[in-house]
Amino acid sequence: MTLKILATGCFIIFFTFNRFDFKNIRNQIHDTKRAIICSKVTSTGNSLKDVNNRTIFFSEGFEDSEFTNRGWYDNTFRTTTSESYSGASSAEFHFLKGATSPESGGSIRRLFNESTSIYISFRIKYSDNWQEQLGGYGHHEIHLLTNEDGPYTGPAFTHLTLYLENHDFEPVLSLQDGKNIDQAQAGRNLVGITENRSIAGCNGDSDSLGHSTCYKRDGMHWNGKIFSSGSQYIKPGQWHHVEVYFRLNTISDGTGQADGLIKYWLDGALIIDHTNVVLRTGAHEKMCFNQFIVAPFMGNGAPNDQSFWIDDLEVASKPLN
Repeated sequence: MTLKILATGCFIIFFTFNRFDFKNIRNQIHDTKRAIICSKVTSTGNSLKDVNNRTIFFSEGFEDSEFTNRGWYDNTFRTTTSESYSGASSAEFHFLKGATSPESGGSIRRLFNESTSIYISFRIKYSDNWQEQLGGYGHHEIHLLTNEDGPYTGPAFTHLTLYLENHDFEPVLSLQDGKNIDQAQAGRNLVGITENRSIAGCNGDSDSLGHSTCYKRDGMHWNGKIFSSGSQYIKPGQWHHVEVYFRLNTISDGTGQADGLIKYWLDGALIIDHTNVVLRTGAHEKMCFNQFIVAPFMGNGAPNDQSFWIDDLEVASKPLN
């Protein structure tokens, strides 16, 4: 049971042939005039390690209670030995009937070195009696935030939040960027007019992918975009292997390019695959992933006394193959 966070180190790269292997750099970036890749070191705990061009940020085995000492903050994991995919224990998220959060509490966070791409792999199992929250809405599980928001920012209204979850056993990837919405022009398509706009809804559709929404809450416009797998692949009572890869799109001449990646594998099968995604505009050229959050939530309450477990979680800069 090992959690590893890995990501590509980042620099501002120019045409300096005597200092860089330009051919190798060109194969890794799309904008050969200038590539902005993150460099800020924010992780704590385990040392960084380079493994086959991947940088390990940290590992977590869920085998003891020393989570704070290893850099986790805001809350802590509750582990159990009654369920595990490997090793002696796993992280348990137990919902009492009607509860919106598991008994372990709210967000469990960890900062890591800034990166333009993230690969996440983990094992997950739902109890035999698992059902979606009251009202039929999907529940939240894992979130990714960027360096444009703070270490304690709520994940629902940010400059970019990516969600890994399932809706009634259908795997989905979702995103929000509510802080980027031009509130005064909500409902108007600003694509091609300005880079000061949102990409997940309310200011137009940047890539014609997924399903976007724009809605009003507490006097503000919020948004959301969902990439669905189209089928109920998840089976309660058995362990599944989830793998997800996000890569931010590049910025060229101040404009966000439609070349970001979103991929989801379940038990080795690629079930969500988009290669021309816009996840940021030119107004967010230095945006990079830097925060990993485990925050299970059922806004309308759990219909049963039920649990799910996570094991063998690994996060890297790119898939193994």
